[in-house]
Amino acid sequence: MRVANEWAVVLAGGEGERLKAFIERRHGRPMPKQYCAFNGGKTMLEHTMERIKGIIPGERTVTIIGRGHRRFLGDKTLHGRVLEQYANRGTLPGVLLGLAHVIAADPEATVLILPSDHFMEPLAGVRRVLREALETADRAADKLVMLAAVPDGPEPDYGWIEPGVALSGRAFSVRVFHEKPTAEQAAEFFEEGLLWSTMIVAAKARTLWDMARIFSPNIMGRFDLLRVAAGMGRAEAMMPFVYGALKAADFSRDLLERVPHRSLVLPMTDLRWSDWGRPERIEDTLRQAAPPPAPWSDRPVLVPAYA
Repeated sequence: MRVANEWAVVLAGGEGERLKAFIERRHGRPMPKQYCAFNGGKTMLEHTMERIKGIIPGERTVTIIGRGHRRFLGDKTLHGRVLEQYANRGTLPGVLLGLAHVIAADPEATVLILPSDHFMEPLAGVRRVLREALETADRAADKLVMLAAVPDGPEPDYGWIEPGVALSGRAFSVRVFHEKPTAEQAAEFFEEGLLWSTMIVAAKARTLWDMARIFSPNIMGRFDLLRVAAGMGRAEAMMPFVYGALKAADFSRDLLERVPHRSLVLPMTDLRWSDWGRPERIEDTLRQAAPPPAPWSDRPVLVPAYA
């Protein structure tokens, strides 16, 4: 089933400070990781675009980059619209900047939010699960649909999702989020069959927008004005006002973790996934040709006693 009004917001605005020295040694100059080619000759941003090819029309792709990042694109042409943030205020304002333009163009949009600094394979399997997430979000219009990785170890740096009741299709309800646990907690979560949060989300654009208004009303006052300005073709003139006194906010901590009751989770079975936020993760992924993790059916699932 093809979802009508499908859009993508690709987040490529980070500065990659934790990888700065590693990238300078590897590439000869510092640059944000999303503009680096670590595998296959394509940059991480290009790999992200490749994943949505054939799923999201090019003209319905909005890419959020950091201020001054256009120089890293070189002669590469990205499909759709590329929006340069006026300032880096974290991932939530980055998402909202993209959503403001999406909603201004298409109020009925179903949107896929994708970070650009992830490793995911194989490509065909990734495209299938992205399509499944969009279809699930289109049916459950008042919910967020989050893709989650099946862990291969007790990683304390990742956020963890505790799944609840199995629903129609392959989706589960969400019981609770656990952000950045201790090493001991991460070991428990791994044994209990919890999932890794990937921050890849599919939802109705309006649903995400309305949720953000509940939990970040001060931010949303500014972005509501930006959305109106975007519909009039005057968004650029509003950027200094929107970002001028804007405080940093995190998409996961300040929104996703607050709405487990309005979230669904789709486990990404038979896929390899890694958030390349540390040098050792990049090196481990490139060095090891590890097989995919065990299918979801082979992992323990927490199901409430009343289910």
